[in-house]
Amino acid sequence: MENNKSVFLVSDATGLTAETVVKAILLQFKHVNPEIKRITRVRNRARLVEALQLASKAEGIIFHTLVSKDLRNIMLSEGAKYGVPTVDLLGPVMNALMNFFDTLPAFNPGLQHELSEGYFRGIECIEYTINHDDGRDPNGLFQADLVIVGVSRTSKTPLSIFISNQYALCVANIPIILGVDLPQQLFNLNYNKIVGLTITPERLQEIRKVRIQGVMGDVPSEYANYNQLLKELEYSHQIYASKNWPVIDVTEKSIEEIAAEILELTNL
Repeated sequence: MENNKSVFLVSDATGLTAETVVKAILLQFKHVNPEIKRITRVRNRARLVEALQLASKAEGIIFHTLVSKDLRNIMLSEGAKYGVPTVDLLGPVMNALMNFFDTLPAFNPGLQHELSEGYFRGIECIEYTINHDDGRDPNGLFQADLVIVGVSRTSKTPLSIFISNQYALCVANIPIILGVDLPQQLFNLNYNKIVGLTITPERLQEIRKVRIQGVMGDVPSEYANYNQLLKELEYSHQIYASKNWPVIDVTEKSIEEIAAEILELTNL
């Protein structure tokens, strides 16, 4: 099975049309199993070029369903510049129908999802957030609207799920572990996408003690050792400062309060 190839699906809406078409065709190729990456809501040149750069770096191919004629032309010309094969799934069909009916199309992106795009977006984001919880799949971080980082028990997971569900945002979270390097992919992101969480060591110790009792019984553990907590928090703050990431103190705050603060801080 060929697993080292990447297929990028670029869309100005949800990308479901491109995914359906490409996956149906891939069934005819029994000995290939490429990695499929969907890049959605591509509605300007900058976002399109970002998709091309990712595909170029992965030596992949792009299939796109872009309604805008301008964006389709940019995809064709810039694709050649970046050496990325691009396949227009929508343009030829639209042109054929335009000639057949002798009328112009509306050229409105995502029109087929006009009544339910928010629903589909929400489903996609929740799925993304679950699949990128606790540092899973760092190669998919480029698709995140928001990345939350912090030491263990700073509410990263419930916060990610809440924001994803309430605001239809794709949220990944990354644990900060003393002595363990963060994934390199994180440092390639725009720092405006990243928020660090902190908490007082006293409150963190309380939370971890409850966690230990619930999972292992009342057994001493380095997990709730105060000096260990201080080292972890100090390590996290060193990272935040070095990368200029904004920091939110979650001590005694509800998930709703933290979420609101994050959205205001990041202009999401």
